[in-house]
Parts: sequence; structure tokens; C-alpha cells
Amino acid sequence: YLSTVADSATGYFLMRFFTGFALATFVSTQYWMSSMFSPRVVDQANGQAAGWGKLGEGVAQFVVVLNIRATPFSAWRISFYIPALFQMSSAFATMFFGQDLPDGNFHQLQKSGNMHKDNASKVLYHGVTNYRSWITTLGYRFCFRVELAVNNIVAYYFYDWPIGGGLSYFSARKFGMRGRLWRWWIVQGLSSVLCIILGRLNTLSASIAVMIVFSVFVQAAQGLTFGIVPFISRRSSGVVSGMTRAGGNVASIYFPQWGDMICGPKANSTEEEYYLKELDSKEQEQGLHQVSMRLAESYKNERSNKGKSTPDEGSTIGRF
Repeated sequence: YLSTVADSATGYFLMRFFTGFALATFVSTQYWMSSMFSPRVVDQANGQAAGWGKLGEGVAQFVVVLNIRATPFSAWRISFYIPALFQMSSAFATMFFGQDLPDGNFHQLQKSGNMHKDNASKVLYHGVTNYRSWITTLGYRFCFRVELAVNNIVAYYFYDWPIGGGLSYFSARKFGMRGRLWRWWIVQGLSSVLCIILGRLNTLSASIAVMIVFSVFVQAAQGLTFGIVPFISRRSSGVVSGMTRAGGNVASIYFPQWGDMICGPKANSTEEEYYLKELDSKEQEQGLHQVSMRLAESYKNERSNKGKSTPDEGSTIGRF
């Protein structure tokens, strides 16, 4: 709301600076989705949540156009009232009705002894030392930053649209994690090609047509990125989400239990082994690894159809 009263370079700078803090809600939303939804549907939850965020960008541009009868000095200021209203409503709804996990809030679960309070330094360490975190960081940077650049100039360029999570989900149903990685790489690559084509066009109709297709691919690339993020680390999921959001696509992420785009999984490598690396022997003796093991069992769905095995009757899949 206060952004509407900026009338100097300093005021405008402060407005942009503090708006940056509001963008941090994207990270908390993605982490929240990863905590609230089961592994089978977490990619769709992340993709849809991100997609609603992207919708706001288009609405903001549209509202400015609706205010075209206002003076240029006032039009963009009036448009701030719409996101401000939604943001304030969302904040109060989250505060009064939101819950950290399906079975309660962190503080209550920790106080009752049903949840271990993790060591913040270890969470940070396992997040930043996992090279897969840095790959998704770079990958998201390429698709998100180019989106910001285009959004900033596209209105002027023309003047003188969440499908990524779904793509990730359907790719994983048959090919597991390798399907997710291939789909991410292909969509990201096509976005790059379309970006080059867009820069070489000089007619309005062709530019609009390519821009629509480009928007679909670049938004899908972002959804595909966050379809992979929840699988990188159970313990440091929030850190990985933050790194990715703050962040190309460098080679391929290799998961020893699932493989990557080119190579298959490492022989005898298991999901349990991968996620146990985030807990030392003392923490395992305390039983803190049990949640990770339930998660690892659920994540066996990330194997390709060839590597999938029928879960035992006592499997935890669907109960995590």
C-alpha cells in the first residue's frame, strides 16, 4: 500500500527493496507444499502453487492496462492496491488457519515429543553441500530471470500464461526421476530457442504468437524445476528451496539410486542409503532416521518402471 506514495528516487528504491522481502513467501510456500503433501503428488502441489504465483504477474500487467485512462503517474500506483489486498488477505488466512504439517504445528509437535527439533547448522550444511541444490539453483535462475527480463520490457516491445508440475508428474509415472530430468532439460532448451527466435522477429503478430508459446515453456521449466527440488534433500528441503528460488541447467543431476538423464542408477544403491547420509550415527541411534526411511520408501516411485518393485504388504507408501 505504501508503494503508491513513492514520489522520489529514494522512495522508489525502498519500495523495490522491501517488495523483495515479499518474494520470500514463494520459498516458504514451496517448502510448505513439500511438507504438507505426499511424495506422489508433491510435484503437482509445487507446480500449481507456483503457477498461481505466476498468474499474479499477468494480472498486475493487465490491471495497469485497465487503468489506462488514469495518468501514467497514477496508473501503476493504483494497480498496487490489487496485489496488496490479496497479499494481506493471504497473510491473515495463513496466520489464523494455516498449519505447519498435516498432524499439527512444529512447536506443538516438538513440545509433545512427537517431533525432533533439528539442528539449524546441520540443516544448512546438508543443503549447501549437496551439489544438486546448486544445479537446480542455476537451472531456475535461467528460466526465472529471463522471465523477469521479458516481463519488464514486453509491454513496450509490443507497443513501438502452471503446467510444469503436471509434466513432471506424468514423466515420473513411467520413467521415474530420469523422466523428470529429461523433461526439464528439453523444456528448458526449447525455452532458449524460442527466446532467440523472439529476439529476431520484427512483426507484432509473429512476436505475440512466439511470446505465448515461449511463456508456456518458460513457466513449465519453472514448475519442472520445483518438481525435482523436494527429492534432493529431506532434511534440508527448505534450504534447497531457498537456494533454488534465489538462483542454468548444467549437465544433469545424478541420483545414485535413480540415475540421471544418461546413466542408470548405481548398482545396489538405495533410497534409504541416500537419505541416511544426512544423519550421523548418533542421530540414527536416537531414531531420528525413521522419518527419512518412510520417505525413502515412498520415493521408490521415482525409479523407472524397469526398476520398480511391488511394495511389500507392510509398505509405508501412502501412509507417510
